[in-house]
Amino acid sequence: MHSFVRKGSAVSPDAKMFDLDTGKPLKTSTVTGKEVNALKYYPEPTDPDSVVVQGDLERPVGEGQSTRVRVQETYTDPVGYVLKDGELVWTRTLGRPLNYVTLPSGWMLTSVNTPAIITLDEEGRVKLRFTNIRNGDLAIVIKARQRPGKIETH
Repeated sequence: MHSFVRKGSAVSPDAKMFDLDTGKPLKTSTVTGKEVNALKYYPEPTDPDSVVVQGDLERPVGEGQSTRVRVQETYTDPVGYVLKDGELVWTRTLGRPLNYVTLPSGWMLTSVNTPAIITLDEEGRVKLRFTNIRNGDLAIVIKARQRPGKIETH
């Protein structure tokens, strides 16, 4: 099982995959596009330098069979956001059915172009939940400003 990381994004090393039919976690690792291409699973090769999260299934999926897998990954997307007039603007498409976006600490949401469930995470950061019921990607634009009295640190 492979989850291809979008160019320009970075995936955290704690990515996980689960076999939903058995409930068991899959052995999960990060590999290169070159390693995936060597498997010859896919008709179109991927960029050899790309990053791919791989989950090892316990058994092969036979002809006409299927398996259900849940992927949990955390990404950072430095190329997807810009600072414009003191406002953070993040533009991205989301292809998965369920996506969470967490704003950096000290930032408050000013607008979002797509319906989202908005909560605070355990650290008090704004967290947005997007549900994509489409067959294609969900295009989102999130805007945020620093909270008054907070100083951004790096």
